Amino acid sequence: MKARPCLFILILYALLAHPVYAQDATKAGIVYGDNWAYVAQAPSGWIMDMNTLAPDGIYGLFYEEGKIFGAQYNTSIIYIVPFKLNNPTDEALIKFADSDLNTYTSNGAKVEKITKTYEKPGNTYLTYNVNLPNGRHETFVFTRYKDTCFIIILNTTTSEQRQSLLSKLEEVINKLSFMDRD
Repeated sequence: MKARPCLFILILYALLAHPVYAQDATKAGIVYGDNWAYVAQAPSGWIMDMNTLAPDGIYGLFYEEGKIFGAQYNTSIIYIVPFKLNNPTDEALIKFADSDLNTYTSNGAKVEKITKTYEKPGNTYLTYNVNLPNGRHETFVFTRYKDTCFIIILNTTTSEQRQSLLSKLEEVINKLSFMDRD
């Protein structure tokens, strides 16, 4: 998977050391894999960082402008992770989501299905709140483009913070556009 930045500044950003400062990133970008691509836009007041977590396969990372992202900082983030499905169906998406969430529950996380729906024609969205044993609070949104599952994750330090930032997660989802790579 590779990322194609929308702005020249990302080339300069790749040369900078950690921690990452929000002003070193951009507002939008195109991310692509083997047979898919997506255009993503940061929510208002946030930036899109396509490099910091790239070694981990995460090219769509979002956090507040002016914040510092790094292991020692309690920055709330939204990120997008792609996974190949066994077949291009919603049933495969549901099976993948169940399997992924079972991994979390077997490690002590508490998972709650949310009835939130995102109205985008042709897309299925499965939404869950996940409270991790380390005290972090996440919301997972599973969706599919062809045979690839995309998990859009909001990660915060408290459940109150998660609740207050759900509109930012929804903004990322509503601005996300999937397409064929070529």
